[in-house]
Amino acid sequence: MSKPTTVIVLCEDNRTFSFMRFYLKRCGINHRAIRPVISPGGSGFTFVINSFPGQIDAYRLAKARMGACLIAVVDADTRTVAQRLGEMDRKLTEAEEPRVRAIRIEDEKIARLVPRRNIETWIEALNSSSVNETENYKETIRRTDEEWRALIPVASEAFYALTRPNADLPEDLIGSLRHGIGEMRRVFPTAG
Repeated sequence: MSKPTTVIVLCEDNRTFSFMRFYLKRCGINHRAIRPVISPGGSGFTFVINSFPGQIDAYRLAKARMGACLIAVVDADTRTVAQRLGEMDRKLTEAEEPRVRAIRIEDEKIARLVPRRNIETWIEALNSSSVNETENYKETIRRTDEEWRALIPVASEAFYALTRPNADLPEDLIGSLRHGIGEMRRVFPTAG
């Protein structure tokens, strides 16, 4: 499988983008091929959900010319992964552009990652911490931005290892992370 020439990363914040950038670099994606689309502030969820149809359109136009990929990452917060995916699907069906309305994500290089509650849960889980998906680790674990940044390379490396085609997944792996690994295995089946 050839590596994509453009990877659009639509996400809520810089910490999430940093996690994905480390992961994509580990997959062998050139840093110049990674295009961030990050919420400028306010509600990151609203930004990602509202931007999703436009990024689907950009992806579908770009894939005709080059190998493109779209990774949309939205926090579940207090919702479930299924609820967030449903919200993303509804946004597509409401789009004016017919090319966008068609929901065929499973057949495309589009991954929808939904960390529950947020990316900090995944960072904790991937750094060998025992976590659940109801606690808000961003608020309950008092870490500075620098401390969170220091944990991202290890978490991204662990995510990479788990997304390899033959990697065994731990039985106690949290559901949102298991879903995310499945999405990345589908989009990058042999990357790296």
